[in-house]
Amino acid sequence: MFFLFSKLLTFLINPLFWLMGGLLWAWLTRNTKRRKHLLIAVTVTFWLLGNPWLANEVLLRWEVPPTPFADVPNNKYKAAIVLMGMTQDSKSPKDRVYFMRGADRLLYAIRLYKESKVKKIIISGAYIDKLSAVTTKGANNVVSICLMAGIPDEDILTDEVSLNTHENAVYTAQILQKNGISPAECIMVTSAFHMRRATLCFRKQGIEALPFPADFYSEDRFFDIGRMTVPSAVAIDRWNILLKEWTGIVVYRLAGYI
Repeated sequence: MFFLFSKLLTFLINPLFWLMGGLLWAWLTRNTKRRKHLLIAVTVTFWLLGNPWLANEVLLRWEVPPTPFADVPNNKYKAAIVLMGMTQDSKSPKDRVYFMRGADRLLYAIRLYKESKVKKIIISGAYIDKLSAVTTKGANNVVSICLMAGIPDEDILTDEVSLNTHENAVYTAQILQKNGISPAECIMVTSAFHMRRATLCFRKQGIEALPFPADFYSEDRFFDIGRMTVPSAVAIDRWNILLKEWTGIVVYRLAGYI
């Protein structure tokens, strides 16, 4: 039920839904004045949401800044917690891992391990096919990559059932307890835009992990007339990501997950 509700909410907060709804309303209304106001509103909204400079500025303020590898002391942390959401299973053949955005989550964790910043890697999350809503054991997808990188099987721990960030935190807490790892000895690796909600969820379960954000959507600040004035579909997509994350925080707070 929570999964279906989240998908419906995701559809309703999509900026393209607003723009299409405004255009449809303008087309159907017989009130000339209302039609004019709707078209003006849609045009202004499209320009604001499609402005790459504005979207990047908001992302720069929202995303948790990157943590330099040099700032992570050796032998202080026991595990790097990697949240899934970087692969997809709806593609054949099944003899490989199909990475999407966010693959650097895993790459950062592997580097942390290789540089003796952590002793184990915890991969948390199942995979949900966006079309069929079928759940598969997503963590298994990337274990093979860790093994190919030379990480021993005993140093790879997995949660293969969690379907959202709340469950990531719950099942990871169980893994830590089972393996005698202190909740204060962890590094959490997830997308920079998602780090704030993830941190709150894990803190609710008593896990005070060091944030190590990856998968940045923001760029270093830029000033370019073209990118500050010409709308871009990429910018609208950035706003969609932010709106989903902000809505997720509100929903999680209402549900008592954070």
